[in-house]
Amino acid sequence: MLNLLLIYLIYLISCSTNLVLCSEGDKHYIYQSCLHHCQQINCSTSSGLNSFHLKQSVFEQLTFWSCPDECAYQCMWKTVNHMQKNEKRVAQFHGKWPFIRLFGIQEPASTLFSIANFISHYYYGFRVIRKRLQYRVHPLYNVWLCFSIVALNAWIWSAIFHTRDKPFTEKMDYICAIELLDFEPIAWIIDAHSLWHFSTIILPLLWYQFVIDDSNYLLGAPYH
Repeated sequence: MLNLLLIYLIYLISCSTNLVLCSEGDKHYIYQSCLHHCQQINCSTSSGLNSFHLKQSVFEQLTFWSCPDECAYQCMWKTVNHMQKNEKRVAQFHGKWPFIRLFGIQEPASTLFSIANFISHYYYGFRVIRKRLQYRVHPLYNVWLCFSIVALNAWIWSAIFHTRDKPFTEKMDYICAIELLDFEPIAWIIDAHSLWHFSTIILPLLWYQFVIDDSNYLLGAPYH
């Protein structure tokens, strides 16, 4: 038991270390210089802020892109372009790969696949459990219903976090995720993390079918 706890502690430390170290991009001199200049010009005066708000799209306003956020986004791509022009490896920024923003959404693919997972858990899980199992009749009915609700809550926060990465949404989504494979995002939209979300969309269909069959088996009823 102590060995397992020690392994888990080392894992958490490694996660935290990875998040701290994976930020070469935001330490780059071009990024830092650009960020300082952008914030001085656009975010520190009333005229600059007024100009910034006039240029913002409705989607960016709805997803709470602030002036410093916009500076960080624009300077990130300026740094990425410099790295590519000089044939250098594109680095991560603040522990994350660069992503193209779509309709104000910071990570479009992960957001879309998180929503798809929510729909999958609702349609194949929560909805099916309430339809095919009976309260106070089937064993573990409350357990499986609560399980589906927790899963729905998790995917809601995952979608919110990937829409806009803020400290609160990050805490609500996860402490850390280290995929076994990692690579630069394809077309700056699809990365290893989003593909992991994509791969889990079909799992609720298989999992909740087992839940239904197992509940019927424990009840002694025929299952199919």
